[in-house]
Amino acid sequence: MKFRDQTFLSSFSVFETPIIPFPWDTVVAALVALGLYLYGSYSGILTEDLVVALREMAVFNIP
Repeated sequence: MKFRDQTFLSSFSVFETPIIPFPWDTVVAALVALGLYLYGSYSGILTEDLVVALREMAVFNIP
């Protein structure tokens, strides 16, 4: 679910009565953001930029 999809379902939608009413649309957006953050944190994708940053911080020796 993309952010624009969530906004389409909330109080900014074209519907007279939104599918997700006001306080709950914020909760849904926060949960989606938290889920994406956790997915990104635990995915473990090692990029070249991350390798450079870890080398500079001397966290551990990466070949």
